[in-house]
Amino acid sequence: MKVRLRAQVKGYAYAINEQTSIQFSLAILICYIVIATLHLIWLLGTGLISTSWDTMNEVITIALTSQPPPSLYVLQNTSAGISTIKTLKCPVRIIESGDGLELSLRDERIRISKRVKYNKTY
Repeated sequence: MKVRLRAQVKGYAYAINEQTSIQFSLAILICYIVIATLHLIWLLGTGLISTSWDTMNEVITIALTSQPPPSLYVLQNTSAGISTIKTLKCPVRIIESGDGLELSLRDERIRISKRVKYNKTY
């Protein structure tokens, strides 16, 4: 008595030698993995990882204690809600202000004297 098994496999699979587009996609994916790994190594090596403002309460508090921005066109008509994406595209920076920190909505280069210092308690 002979037993024969018959199997049928259906599905999708990639082989490197099949198409140029798959090879190109894999090359892009490998480049991305290398860049992300190098960035992670750089962050861990330099210690420039911050645990500040990791909750919404902290972000809201620094926003409330910050000076109101000058009349920016980006914040017009936002008192009852945000209806355009341009408001969310406004660059926001945290700068040194006196003895504390504040949010800055200005779209200009920050002077070196106003930049946040590493490992300084505010």
